[in-house]
Amino acid sequence: MHLDEAVERFLTHLSAVRSPHTVKAYGTDLAQFVEYALNAGIEHVEHLNERLVRSWMDSHRAASRRTRERKLYCLRAFFKFSRAMGWLAHDPSAEIALPIQKRPLPRFLTASQA
Repeated sequence: MHLDEAVERFLTHLSAVRSPHTVKAYGTDLAQFVEYALNAGIEHVEHLNERLVRSWMDSHRAASRRTRERKLYCLRAFFKFSRAMGWLAHDPSAEIALPIQKRPLPRFLTASQA
């Protein structure tokens, strides 16, 4: 299945179950991913692999953690749909961890504040 057609089918499916904002955001993310894949010489869903997904995610290191999370969630949803349709044998993003959330260290009371 050609990537463009697969993405179009996925977005059609998504529009029936998700908000228009989600469909628009996923459409943008997938258009970027497809362009990246095509530039890497990958035109069909069945040729997608973990190395390509990692490389694409690495290319977005400067983006916020939430943006990177959304992009990975988008790919995972697309890969899940592609597996259900029989286009993929496995999820190329399965071994990729979500971006780490930086949490501030806890602040302790001083003896005089206690």
